[in-house]
Amino acid sequence: MSAIRFMVRQAMLAALLLPPISGAAEVHAEFDATSGSVIVSGLDEKERRELTGSPSEIYLQHAAADSSRSMALSLRTEGQTLFIDPRFGLRPGAGYIVRFRDFETEIAVPGDEINTPELLWHAPADAQVPANMLRLYLMFSEPMARGQVRGSIWLERADGSRVDSPFLNLHAELWDRGQRRLTLLFDPGRIKQGVGPNQTDGAPLEVGESYRLIVADTMASAEGAPLGDRLVLPFRVGPALRTAVRPDDWLITSPEPGTSVPIAVTFDRAMDRGASARLINILDGSGTKVPGTVATDGRTWRFVPKMPWPAGVRLRVDPDLEDISGNSLRAPFDAIANTIGQRPQPYEAIVIPAQH
Repeated sequence: MSAIRFMVRQAMLAALLLPPISGAAEVHAEFDATSGSVIVSGLDEKERRELTGSPSEIYLQHAAADSSRSMALSLRTEGQTLFIDPRFGLRPGAGYIVRFRDFETEIAVPGDEINTPELLWHAPADAQVPANMLRLYLMFSEPMARGQVRGSIWLERADGSRVDSPFLNLHAELWDRGQRRLTLLFDPGRIKQGVGPNQTDGAPLEVGESYRLIVADTMASAEGAPLGDRLVLPFRVGPALRTAVRPDDWLITSPEPGTSVPIAVTFDRAMDRGASARLINILDGSGTKVPGTVATDGRTWRFVPKMPWPAGVRLRVDPDLEDISGNSLRAPFDAIANTIGQRPQPYEAIVIPAQH
């Protein structure tokens, strides 16, 4: 019995030395996003004063941390609220343990808002593409994580069977600087006639067949948010296109001087969307680029001037401009060796004549 009396006496002494929080059931702790602090409510004035005078009684630590020591913190009071200010900011999306005296709870720090990525556009978007198509573009709404293309994107036939290795080296992913636009490059060696891979493995696409480009729903943004929906981009394959690009075959509309009507170009074939935006320009009479906005989908090209049109405006096309099969103004992609013609000057056409 003496042992039991001793234990009871020790418990009573401990209770006197460490008074419990009055009304502990009403004490509440939560993270305050505005201040970055943990705020505690439900304490009376004496309890707040005692705790602020003994900050070592407060334990604040990551819920997954294997430590009995609290992170560095300071305490302050505002009105009837106790503020626990950690020296270092709490991690978004993480849980933390708050403990003092006989009160303990876990608080959640809201995570940063993460946008779900979406496919904004793909090019070419035609229902039918040439059998020697060289590139596909996928434009996402958010920066995407690297290292996932090989396992997240594939090409399959109408019967669901996968095309074996249609794209060139997916280990070296072709993203733009913002990691939003992905270029899928069909293996040129399998497309170009008469070379080894074409003869041994054949072209990736067969004329008359239907295909689907599949983007898995698990493909994620750089922030870790998955697409959520599987993307299926179908297309049919038509005859190969193996002729050089001829701007003379385009339909070009010419606005009147002094207006702001766009210059519009309708291509005779599907052009490389990225190259079209970069390698077609509008020049004034002195050869200076006219400021304005370009919009293209690979089938059409439009230029809206920032100021009304002057006279003497020219459309300038760089000879390196390519269609989706790699044919340029210089020569077809499949040109016979040693027959590629050189075009030292860009193509130019008068859009708005000079006034006399």
